[in-house]
Amino acid sequence: MEHVDGLDLDDHIASHPEQANGLFLQALNGFSYLERSGILHRDIRPQNVMVREDGVLKIIDLGFGKRIERSEDFDKSISLNWWCAPPFEFSSSRYDFGTEVYFVGKLFERLIQENDIEHFKYLDVLAAMCQRDPASRVDSFVAIETSIGSQQFVEMEFDEHELTAYRKFADALCRQVTKVERGTKYTSDLAKIRTQLNEAYQRFMLEETVPDAAVVLRCCLDGMYYYRKAGLEVSIVREFVKLLRSTSDERARIILANLHSKLDALPRYSEPELTEDDIPF
Repeated sequence: MEHVDGLDLDDHIASHPEQANGLFLQALNGFSYLERSGILHRDIRPQNVMVREDGVLKIIDLGFGKRIERSEDFDKSISLNWWCAPPFEFSSSRYDFGTEVYFVGKLFERLIQENDIEHFKYLDVLAAMCQRDPASRVDSFVAIETSIGSQQFVEMEFDEHELTAYRKFADALCRQVTKVERGTKYTSDLAKIRTQLNEAYQRFMLEETVPDAAVVLRCCLDGMYYYRKAGLEVSIVREFVKLLRSTSDERARIILANLHSKLDALPRYSEPELTEDDIPF
């Protein structure tokens, strides 16, 4: 069993309301996986949705979980102290994947209201999930993912906090790098760059400035370049790390594409050049 080192969804959102959109998409993905695997969780509550320190959402405690093999398995066979108004299908002793959609929707609805989150992008989806009448409710996580996927251009909008985090990091990175060798490549593997940047950040997170910018640059550039060792603020790296780990993969790819375009504007060289102000990597 995996140990989850982090906070439950309630506490994490209270501390990081800017991550609500990304965590919502992660929750949909997790419960969609359970649905496609034919597994009902049946105890969806804030304490059973955890967020690790690196921003990854984990669904825990499947003690009441049930594998669905036939239609009779949707009969409601448990009674818990539900933390919100139960859906109408409980009156007919039914608990299915549409019921799980309802509870996940109500969970995020409450978090958004309690934390006064104004930048949540999926209010229409949430409204369709929170209908007590199953006849009016979207009935599966797979259907929700498909619906969101069909609105991908709307999803690609970035709020002011996200734009600021990206722009400060991109500008700071370009100030540190003075010249790039023509054969140098950019890191495009999302999992790799998220992991490497997070590990790099942990090595200097208690400082005001990064002791040696190379530890950050190596996460983004694969090859040779000249750079300035000092001057990169830790707070700028921290906000960018948070942005990358809290957003969806599709949005993260857009962030990296924009970063690479900005790096494209840096001077290029073919032969080694060394000055007193530059440190070769």
